[in-house]
Amino acid sequence: MHRTLFLTVLCAALAAPSLAALEQVGKAAAGEKPQVIVLGFDGVDEVLARQWMESGDLPNLKKLAERGSFRPLTTANPAQSPVSWGVMETASNPGKTNLGDFVRRTFSPSGKPVPALAGIKRMDDPVAAGDLAENVDLTRTERLLLPLGLARNRFLALALAGLLLFVLFALLFKFAFRFPRWAALPIGLFLGAGATLGLDISLLAGLPAKYELFRTEMRGERFWNALGDAGVRVTGLQVPLAFPARENPNARILGGLFVPDVAGGPGSWFIYTNDEWQMNEDGTNSGGVVYRLYEEKDGAMKASLRGPEDFVGKLGFKEEIDALEARLNEPGLTAEDRQEAEDALREAKALRDSWDKLERYSKVDLLIKPDYEKRQVEITVDGTAQVVKEGDFSDYYRMRFELGKPPDDLRAEKSRWDTVKQKGTSLARNPALDAIGRVYVEECYLDEDGSPRLRLFVPPLSISPENPPPWLPISSPRGYASELATAIGLFDTVGWACYTNALKDMETPIDAFMDGLEHVLGWRTRMLLYELDRNDFDVLFHVESVTDRAAHMLYAYVDPEHPLYGATEKDGSLTRDKEVRAYGRTFRVKDGIKETYREMDRVIGEVMQRIESRASGREVHLMVISDHGFQPFRYGVNLNVWLNRMGYLARTGEGEKVGAAGAAEEMDGSSSYLGFIDWSRTRAYSLGLGKIYINLKGREPLGIVPPEEFAPLKREIIAKLKEFVDPVEGHGKRQVVLNAYDAAEIYHGPYSEVAEDSEFMAGFGDIVLGFNQGYRVSWENSTGGYEKETYEDFGVGVNEEPWSGDHCGVELPLVNGIFFSSFRVPAGFVPDLINVAPTVLDICGVALPEDWDGTPIPRQ
Repeated sequence: MHRTLFLTVLCAALAAPSLAALEQVGKAAAGEKPQVIVLGFDGVDEVLARQWMESGDLPNLKKLAERGSFRPLTTANPAQSPVSWGVMETASNPGKTNLGDFVRRTFSPSGKPVPALAGIKRMDDPVAAGDLAENVDLTRTERLLLPLGLARNRFLALALAGLLLFVLFALLFKFAFRFPRWAALPIGLFLGAGATLGLDISLLAGLPAKYELFRTEMRGERFWNALGDAGVRVTGLQVPLAFPARENPNARILGGLFVPDVAGGPGSWFIYTNDEWQMNEDGTNSGGVVYRLYEEKDGAMKASLRGPEDFVGKLGFKEEIDALEARLNEPGLTAEDRQEAEDALREAKALRDSWDKLERYSKVDLLIKPDYEKRQVEITVDGTAQVVKEGDFSDYYRMRFELGKPPDDLRAEKSRWDTVKQKGTSLARNPALDAIGRVYVEECYLDEDGSPRLRLFVPPLSISPENPPPWLPISSPRGYASELATAIGLFDTVGWACYTNALKDMETPIDAFMDGLEHVLGWRTRMLLYELDRNDFDVLFHVESVTDRAAHMLYAYVDPEHPLYGATEKDGSLTRDKEVRAYGRTFRVKDGIKETYREMDRVIGEVMQRIESRASGREVHLMVISDHGFQPFRYGVNLNVWLNRMGYLARTGEGEKVGAAGAAEEMDGSSSYLGFIDWSRTRAYSLGLGKIYINLKGREPLGIVPPEEFAPLKREIIAKLKEFVDPVEGHGKRQVVLNAYDAAEIYHGPYSEVAEDSEFMAGFGDIVLGFNQGYRVSWENSTGGYEKETYEDFGVGVNEEPWSGDHCGVELPLVNGIFFSSFRVPAGFVPDLINVAPTVLDICGVALPEDWDGTPIPRQ
């Protein structure tokens, strides 16, 4: 009897973690509380939505509004996706989220401001796994236990494994070795616990000990973690700002905006062409690289696709050089040993420098065989061939970027490289990155004189969802991305999946852009419907971005006042009336935004239909939101030019060459465009999408404004900004800036002030602008540039790029988002983004975190 009791207690103890986990999950599994579905459509404008609802183009949204509610949704200040989604996800003002702009400010070693992408921060060097605890929960057991469906709860998995091993060992010693029960049970317990620990450690050994790491700059409690901690099951698809993913046993999250491409950037794309006149030696303005193709004897062309930086080689060099430098500092070295270490150190540094200059990035082979008569190309990527016709995209290619391989030019140094690779791979095991990508054949034909014309476009390569590496946690749990890929097929994982930048730089036709919108919306819709049909959630949060991307690139075709309205293409055809095909139908470019909204409405209709067809009787609350609205981007404003004209910014020399090229030479090798500034005479400057910084003494390394003049100077500049009238003839003498805000007055929290520590400089600025309709900062201004030639009139110039719609820095009432709900909202109540997450928690019966600023939306 006592032995039976002992065995029962022992099993209960081993299973206790799993029982606790099951109890936590089970709180919401019983179906007693309602479900909540939040569909986020980036950039959907309240005015456009209302217009097309009235015209009958959005019948499902109209039905939802009639049954429940439709309101304008007040966005964050400024109306930028990272700022807005950050406010929505944390129910906190930007002073608590640490996100104030797409562009953040840091400083170069010389003390000059440097622009960088906000949201995520890439470490200069890989860091130890122990340093990741605050940002990334590294689950050791996921890969083994994923097929068992246990990867979501490590404690449950280990408890079950321990229990099984205990029973096996106990039975082994009882029946095979004839031990009495009183001896077999403790031996089985001891060996089972030891084997379980060994299993966990062995699985850990299969993961890298060091990582190429990104850290999120966002702070605050995400609503899905608050729900998950309370036992509410959450599924999040394409969630902005969710990279690097944080583990929560009750949350399945796939990252969206700010997930990098395979190279670790926001989205590098490539053009391959045999036309030397199309070459752009310095690349494009928006991350594109143009490569020249050369025919070989058989007519084929060989090239390569660039992948991630080879951090295995970087680790190896660092480890070897550090070890040799430590060796030289050892006491008692003989002259011979010192000379040997010095020679080895010199050789290692020379090889590192050669590698750094030649090629730090991994590659896969690209073989191109054009058939100009058939207007098609056989394209082989990393050994896989497809035939792609002109005007079409290929299917996905799978490719593997091997790390730790020496560049061709260093193969003569193979013995030395082997030492480097050995050291690098000892720090980073499994050194390979699986990626996927598509190729678009833009041109493949013989021109009038018989000359071959070939041009290919390769969008940003994605981290493969089938096998994302541990150092790039794109989903939580890590196996969730793979599970989705198995269910719906391959999909892009890069956060900015649509091909806006290639069209912006006029390197691809609008047909490729529209094809990309349909492609992205297609797999995201399949993903959404898969999770709806599985119905294994209490809260579902899904974000779609094609509505935003369409408005960015197609607004000129619906805005009669835009400089590009009615512009013609190279072939002379009217751009607005050009026919394109997307979403399974043909329409004119001028209807592109409306057709994208119609597809949004169709997706919402499918969701509503699935909700209505369920027989479970569980109440479902549906909300459809957007992070901001849209306005035309007709005129660019360079605030640095305006500050110079108003006497707040001094240039290093009037009349000298300034801007991107000139600045780069003066910024100690950094990429900042602020090198044209004479900091000894500058009191204010601009960086980011509608921000002005005061050159404050004691905060800025080169600051000159005394602290007592800080507040008065801000008030003075704000007053003059509100008097800023467009001086360009033909622009209608419009007011350029409707409002300007003192950041100290609109933000509050630990990150509300511009700090000296670059870790917390996420682009807040000291003055936040609210532009009038049609105006936005110029592209050069966003990175601190100075467009002297084209922006001479107090910084106002014409936007002649296809990126013709925007919202960044536009005064808030002009860019309201949308709020639809299946429940009724009291008349007169205008919801804010900051209210959405509290509403979700309130419906689920979960207490709001104490530091949240938002409150639930009242429901009738």
